[in-house]
This record gives sequence, C-alpha cells and structure tokens, in this order.
Amino acid sequence: MTILPRVGGPRAFLSSIQNPDPVQMRSFIREGMKAANKRLSHMRHLLALEQAELTLTLAPTLPSHHPYLEQAELGLGLGLG
Repeated sequence: MTILPRVGGPRAFLSSIQNPDPVQMRSFIREGMKAANKRLSHMRHLLALEQAELTLTLAPTLPSHHPYLEQAELGLGLGLG
C-alpha cells in the first residue's frame, strides 16, 4: 500500500527529501501521520488477511512448536523476523 501525504505539490515534495527546515519537517511529519491514520483500518485489514493466508500456507509445513505458530495463536503478529 502506498500512502502519499499532501505536501503541496512537486516542489514541496522535493524540498521534503532534499533539505527541509524544521518547520517544513514538522509539517511533512504531521501530514504523513494524517494520511496514514486515514488508512490505518484498511492496513490492519490487509495485515489480518496476509497473516491468515500465511498461517494457512505455512502451518502444514512447520512443526507444531515453531515460534511462528505459537505467536500466531497468541495474536502477536507474523513472528517471521
């Protein structure tokens, strides 16, 4: 999923990655957080689907004591790191 915050057009975007001043940086961070928060429930939904798919795909091939399966049962994320 790609999230693009509103930063004011191409020139502002270039400024955000080249040499932003502290005021611009705070603005870019704030806009990025707003953009991410709007999509948070959708990101959680996609993550849940991916976790379910991984569990169905990997579970038959892993031993029952594998850390991924133990973490998946506890709802602790992917456990693949």
